[in-house]
Amino acid sequence: MLQLKAAELVIGAAAGKGEKHHYIPVFYSREWAGPDGRLCEYSRPYREVKSQLKHPDATGYVRGLYTVPKNDPIVSEYIERHFFRITDNGAAVVARQLRTEGRNDFLSLDRSSWSRFIISLMLRNPEYVALMAAEVAGFYARTDNEEKYQELRGPDDPATFEEYVAKRAFHPVGRMSAYR
Repeated sequence: MLQLKAAELVIGAAAGKGEKHHYIPVFYSREWAGPDGRLCEYSRPYREVKSQLKHPDATGYVRGLYTVPKNDPIVSEYIERHFFRITDNGAAVVARQLRTEGRNDFLSLDRSSWSRFIISLMLRNPEYVALMAAEVAGFYARTDNEEKYQELRGPDDPATFEEYVAKRAFHPVGRMSAYR
């Protein structure tokens, strides 16, 4: 049976490797920066709360958070390089219009950009990404996958579900964790 762990699905984040993936985008954090361009980051590594001044690019990220492991590099970084880039760029335009122009007569595209961004904030944080990875790992750990595969298997498909997954050119579990 195919055995996967949630940590395998978010291996980039678990290893702390890869590009910075901001779950709080820099353009958004910048709004709270002081005159020196830094904001106050709070952490509680042990019992006491510690504060530290940081630039927006130096906080609100986890390296490799949205990396889809065991895939072609284009697929591995798709969520960060394409989806969140489009989401954040569109929201940055709307935020700039709100801040500098005081606009409230937004086009449908602007409203969609802003709502996509707000929803993304609920889904892109490290806790939610780990939760989704655990759900996907649970799906692949189910005991009835082989039975369901046999019901759906075509004449040219591999004999077992595990062989089917192994034969795929991409890592379906990694993609499922990203596209959930």
